[in-house]
Amino acid sequence: APGLTVLQNGGSEWDNGPTMYIRGLGGLSGNENVLVLVDGFERPLSSINKDDVENIQVLKDAAATTIYGLRGTNGVILVNTKKGIYEKTEIAVSYDHAFASPVGLPNFVDAYTYASGMNEARRLDGAAPEYNEYAMERFRTGDSPYLYPNVDWMNEIYRQNGATNQYNVSIRGGGSKARYYGSMNLISNSGFMKQESVFSDNNTQMLYSKMNTRINLDIDITPLTDFIVRMNGILAEQNVPGSGYSFVSDLYSLPSAAFPIKTESGAWGSSDIWTSNPVARSAASGNTIYHSRSLSSDAELRQRLDPFVEGLSFGARVGYDNYAQLNDATTRTYAYEIQNITYGADGLPSLIGKTTGGKDEANSFSHGLSTQWRRFAFEAAAYYHRVWEKSKLDANLVYSLENYTGTGQNNITNRMHYGLSAHYGYLNRYFIDGAFAISGSNQLPPDDKYGYFPAVSAAWLASEEDFLKANSFVNFLKLRASWGITGRDYRPEANMYRQTFGSGTGYPFTSTETNTSGMKENRYPSYGMTYEKAYKSNVGMDVLMFKNLDLTVDAFLENRRDILVLSSGTLSSLIGQSLPYANVGAVDNKGVELGLTYSDRIGDFTYQVSGNFAYTRSKVIESGEEFKPDEYSREKGRPVSQIFGYEASGYYTADDFDADGILLSTLPANALYKDLAPGDVKLVDKNGDNVINEYDRTYIGYNSVCPEIYYSASISLEYKGIGIDALLQGATNYTAQLTLTGLYRPLTGNTTMSQYYYDNRWTPETPNARFPRLTLLDNANNTAMSTVWITDRSFAKLRHCEVYYRFTNDWLFGALGIKDVKLYVRGLDLLTFSNITETDPELLSSGYPLAKSINLGCKITF
Repeated sequence: APGLTVLQNGGSEWDNGPTMYIRGLGGLSGNENVLVLVDGFERPLSSINKDDVENIQVLKDAAATTIYGLRGTNGVILVNTKKGIYEKTEIAVSYDHAFASPVGLPNFVDAYTYASGMNEARRLDGAAPEYNEYAMERFRTGDSPYLYPNVDWMNEIYRQNGATNQYNVSIRGGGSKARYYGSMNLISNSGFMKQESVFSDNNTQMLYSKMNTRINLDIDITPLTDFIVRMNGILAEQNVPGSGYSFVSDLYSLPSAAFPIKTESGAWGSSDIWTSNPVARSAASGNTIYHSRSLSSDAELRQRLDPFVEGLSFGARVGYDNYAQLNDATTRTYAYEIQNITYGADGLPSLIGKTTGGKDEANSFSHGLSTQWRRFAFEAAAYYHRVWEKSKLDANLVYSLENYTGTGQNNITNRMHYGLSAHYGYLNRYFIDGAFAISGSNQLPPDDKYGYFPAVSAAWLASEEDFLKANSFVNFLKLRASWGITGRDYRPEANMYRQTFGSGTGYPFTSTETNTSGMKENRYPSYGMTYEKAYKSNVGMDVLMFKNLDLTVDAFLENRRDILVLSSGTLSSLIGQSLPYANVGAVDNKGVELGLTYSDRIGDFTYQVSGNFAYTRSKVIESGEEFKPDEYSREKGRPVSQIFGYEASGYYTADDFDADGILLSTLPANALYKDLAPGDVKLVDKNGDNVINEYDRTYIGYNSVCPEIYYSASISLEYKGIGIDALLQGATNYTAQLTLTGLYRPLTGNTTMSQYYYDNRWTPETPNARFPRLTLLDNANNTAMSTVWITDRSFAKLRHCEVYYRFTNDWLFGALGIKDVKLYVRGLDLLTFSNITETDPELLSSGYPLAKSINLGCKITF
């Protein structure tokens, strides 16, 4: 859908799923959650089996979202699940097997290269080498692997294949007065962990399984009365090594030369510097099983009142959802051995000290509730639908109530909502819509907990005018425009509008000034707090030409106001207190969206080509930032989440220092770091005061949260049952911050080094290298965010490619009662095109890897 941006967050069910934005970044909180409604009730997308989906709508403009009051500001996704069919029965069975492999795993240097880099760094820092010639030779030859190891930790943890099996069965049918749809979906996934548990009673593979069952019933109680019941249940289980896969971060920091996986005596390797052995943590520290249970249920009654008032109907529905996750953890300890080598005056090992610790045993078992939540919702509505000779009217009046209770304190949300909307059409050419909502929330202060939201839109179906009816190329043309206000009750902290108190750090009392604990004020209350408002305008056009070419164009402007921001930027820190939030934030956001589809049939050959393009650009009007003397350093006027840092103009060379290694007086003095050396980042004196300091920070690149440009292209071809479907998605005007330990920030803090960094580091022979010199020092010039540490994050991915064969009119299958058989090979995330080749552009973190997969599948319909 044009305007919908979807970004991956991680490669595991452990992760939070994809991030979705509708029309980019419109606020300042960073919590721009899209409202997802499944069959009219707020539910996570992860609770839905995609085979159960009947249709999806993405609501973007005020005319569509105002009716959702305090929930509609960031856009709405409506998901409707399948219903049964009258006087008919359909059964569908499908099976998928996926061969998966990890993508984006970085390549870290081997032990000899790491040791060489360490010695180079210490030499450039003016220190003695870390490894002598004897050690370097052992690393090079590899002839003493227990004392001079060379461990590819990434390769030891991850294998290159995983597998997923997915089974789906659905039945759809009904009689003359009732319809039903039921399905059962089972997914089992085996991850990429290479190491097997060393204990038979633990499984340390990343495993995930989920069973999803659904039943939808539509019953015609009378010709005027409908009753609908829907239930969806999920049982899921995830097995992880230890207490999670937090040890994955070790792979980005642990050098290959740190210690062997196991020492010569058979104990797990460790060291005084690097205490975490990722192989031992994955294979010998037990496992945790997370059990997830959820049930979504709703019931709806619809009553038409045509015998009394033609076109009038009434509906009421109630929904109750709950979710809980429990865990069973077996925590083990393991024996380890630390080896320390002492060298003699001749540079040869004179003493090899060994220290042991730990035990190979299970030392604890625990179980408990990880998280839980429940949501109750009720809605009552009156509907009026009338069609006259020249006009028609649709009107809705809605009342709704919602309660959400989450884990922990201050995590209950209550909302109440009233909405009125009307759609009027005249001569099937001129249309006007109006909506008005009153929405209340306990997230707002008690004396100001309601918001008021109007919207209006108009459309002209120009293709129904006489002057266009006779043409042969424009089959449909609609022009439309809308304006309205939506809201948001986002609250960064609990009890923001009340003064709260907490434990103090201690106060001196009595003549002996005894330190006595006491109470202190927490953050000051946010007086006058109100809800965030979004003033949305939209103009658009829908065109169908030559009966084949479908075009949709939209342009929008959103003015977000009354955004909650901390007032600490506008008040002096000398107050010495946590300052309140204030509704002073403001953002303008505008953009264009384009959707294009061309489809046709030539005999037995059918095809469809589609493309979507969306561009959004936000601008901060007010963010409550502190005073900054220079425009280039201010958030105001820049896009939301703009990256700020220093401009770099290369690296210092030997010519920039005098004979004593002091920076020449002709260059700007450096307040960030004093002990500069050749190869350090040279920063630009932006304000010309001849000093490099925080006042020289400026906007660099785009934001790293949501791309400004997001696009897709798809193609579908079919000829006599043989077909191809493919989808390409991409993003640009998108910046990556290269801050990942080890991959881009090596050695400092006893971390490892990637091959990419080593090959692109500064040396006297490569003065124009991509990255600064190697160093073990915490050099602010080299670590401060600057143009050295950003890069273009644009990417294009082949998200989906499927080749299939559908058996049609097969006499044998027909004799068996089989209506349709489809065999397919489907690839997911097969190709990535990006300037970032050292890892995946969507996962610039040390999380569980993303995957590409090849699926073999079959679907049979009876």
